[in-house]
Amino acid sequence: MAMNEPGTPTTNWISASITDIDKAVLAEITRQDGQETGTVGNQSATIRRLIRQEAKRRKIHFSDN
Repeated sequence: MAMNEPGTPTTNWISASITDIDKAVLAEITRQDGQETGTVGNQSATIRRLIRQEAKRRKIHFSDN
């Protein structure tokens, strides 16, 4: 879901302290995501997807409403 779609939850800003290796890994994951979808990679979208995947793995459920 694009963040500008109607009904999208409020967007909040976060910051993180990461290593150069973490940043490089995030950039590569984002690049690969862009290749798979045919779009320009977006690190914020990648982070949101990774958070949702981890929540699903841990069986953490939140409503988008």
